[in-house]
Amino acid sequence: MPFVETSVSRDIFRTIDLARELQKNAAIVGRPGVGKSFALTAYTESVNAGLIFDRPASMMTVTAVTGNALRDLFHDVAHSIGISADGSIANMQRQMMRYDLSGRVLIIDEAQNLKLQAFRELLHFHDFTSISLIFSGNDEILKRVNTDKGAFAQINRRVSIRAEVNSILD
Repeated sequence: MPFVETSVSRDIFRTIDLARELQKNAAIVGRPGVGKSFALTAYTESVNAGLIFDRPASMMTVTAVTGNALRDLFHDVAHSIGISADGSIANMQRQMMRYDLSGRVLIIDEAQNLKLQAFRELLHFHDFTSISLIFSGNDEILKRVNTDKGAFAQINRRVSIRAEVNSILD
């Protein structure tokens, strides 16, 4: 299916570009079926075709399995951004954190499948590599990034850019 620019895709592209420019993390939240994944894929393809920016964009989808298992999550992250990491979880983490990934972006679709520990480890990865993380999914993400209480308060402060895309306006 060909990509058609919509209000949703423009909002998503602007949000990712801003996060990338500021080297910050972002959350893109919306109802199922509004075109988030399609727009994220189009963004990734246009960046990697050299149409936008000179540093690649990567995208991965979190499943219930990878959202619960750090080793599988790290493996998928490493594979998505084209680096090699193996061994124990700690060894994989050390290997991945040796890279300077500033100017790059990793789009994490279906991020509502991530558990608290996985969110924290991904944000730790951002701290060491400067890669911009874009968490995309349904309103469950908002519950995690829009609170100043409890365990998710730290995530709220570290995912400073947010976009809600709940309907296509044009």
